Amino acid sequence: MELILKLISDLTFVSYGVIGGISLYGFALFFWWWRRIGKATEVYLYVTFLFAAIFVVAGGVIHARYLLLIGQETEYHRLVMAWFWHVRTVPLAVILFLIVARMTQRVVRTLLYEKGFRKCRRKHASALERRDNDKENSIQSSEGCG
Repeated sequence: MELILKLISDLTFVSYGVIGGISLYGFALFFWWWRRIGKATEVYLYVTFLFAAIFVVAGGVIHARYLLLIGQETEYHRLVMAWFWHVRTVPLAVILFLIVARMTQRVVRTLLYEKGFRKCRRKHASALERRDNDKENSIQSSEGCG
């Protein structure tokens, strides 16, 4: 009972426990949906694995904090000096990089399309072109009404 009180009174342990629980649930939810639908966008896949990477990082911190709280300083130091402690954040960094790189690519392509430097190659390009034409027509009609 004393150990449970010590664990729940430690804000670091509790906050990483909440983060770990939410990220594990998020991974399971996104993975289940992805498997149910049978396909997913690239960014959706990255977000799914982002949840898993956050869970791994939070799990490491929870375990380390637990060792400190139960007085196992030697085991704690052995854990944080091990190679896997230092590489546990690598998957998180890789996934974050992939998400940012993919979204940057999308933004650049969109800006190039909007400036007329690139032809739209999306499946729904005609809908985008209709939208753009509608915008231009509404601007011209509003200018003519003034």
